[in-house]
Amino acid sequence: PSPAVERGEWSDFMLVHGGQVDASHIGRFPTLERLLCAPDAPLRADAAAMVAGSSFFSRMKPGTHLRAHCGPTNLRLRVHLGIDVPAAASDGRWRLRVGDEVREWREGECLVFDDSYEHEVWHEPPPEGEEWSSSSPSRVVLIVDIWHPAIPPHERRSLLGGGKEATTYEQIVRGRRPLEAMNERQLSDGSIRLIRGD
Repeated sequence: PSPAVERGEWSDFMLVHGGQVDASHIGRFPTLERLLCAPDAPLRADAAAMVAGSSFFSRMKPGTHLRAHCGPTNLRLRVHLGIDVPAAASDGRWRLRVGDEVREWREGECLVFDDSYEHEVWHEPPPEGEEWSSSSPSRVVLIVDIWHPAIPPHERRSLLGGGKEATTYEQIVRGRRPLEAMNERQLSDGSIRLIRGD
């Protein structure tokens, strides 16, 4: 489990991480696969080539709290698209705090933020005796990391330095390299690292 989880249960279903695609996962979502991974995909240069980020489904069960934490870099923005959000979310029990601002998810709507700022998440159950107002009490969002729009495409590679991330980025953007399948060993031994922002 993530060290950010103070209590409850938070899980993810990874689609793309560090410029590598989990083909067995994203293959279940052909529209997302076309949007993120196809050679002419609209989000390929901004999302799939965000080698310091990921695209994944995030599921949070009631009673979960993610303690205040910061993302690893300010090279990206994090987009949350509400997929399955309990209808009572507007009462403040399902919320995200970034800095001093608090927002709630809504199905079919996006929250976009710089996750290098301190942020915290709550998914609180209804008060005792109150029923859930939807069939699924879990909150599901699609999270897609994109390049920060303040960073022009011609500067992106240089900000990654000269390592594997820079090469991966350039090859994906120029269409010289298909997104590769994830290597489970790479993920488990920590060889895929995220870049810290300045």
